Amino acid sequence: VDPQNILLMFGYSLSFFILSKLLGGLFIDSKPKQNIPKVVKEEVKEETTVDILKREIKEMRIEAEKVNNPSTFAKHAKFNRKIMKMENELESELKKQQEIKQEDKPNEVKAPVQTPSINFKPIL
Repeated sequence: VDPQNILLMFGYSLSFFILSKLLGGLFIDSKPKQNIPKVVKEEVKEETTVDILKREIKEMRIEAEKVNNPSTFAKHAKFNRKIMKMENELESELKKQQEIKQEDKPNEVKAPVQTPSINFKPIL
């Protein structure tokens, strides 16, 4: 093996390595490919009034707990009154939704159940 050929091959491989690093791994994939999970798009559900009320009640409870001390008793009581009012609204909204669901269902008429008639004959 000729020493000039070895130096020439080494020079080519070194220049190829430098070019691949400069060009961001265009020729040689220096980083192994990772299994990247695909992003699954979730269906965006419209927020109903019930969802909005539940979220607001939750936020109000958090705010009420922040001001729950003797020096801010009035603010805490005000938050609690608002929470109770919103809970009442939530209950009425849930009742409305139940009534709507019941109205949407067709009236099911059940047929009367017929029982078989049994005739007993005396044994002689």
